[in-house]
Amino acid sequence: MNEYTLVTEKLPEKGKDVIAFDSKGDKHYCYRCACKSENCTEWREPITGSAIWVDIVKWKYNGND
Repeated sequence: MNEYTLVTEKLPEKGKDVIAFDSKGDKHYCYRCACKSENCTEWREPITGSAIWVDIVKWKYNGND
């Protein structure tokens, strides 16, 4: 997957690293929270696992995923 996907069209798999852009155009390396709730759309920082409060609008998998 080389192109970005809008979050309104599809969310990434939970726990998979993504490269994402927020509503301000800022780039983030993050992943969708890997909790048990399939409805969770919280984003997390990949090194510490801390929640980040961003409005992600588009994403693509980071690396060879």
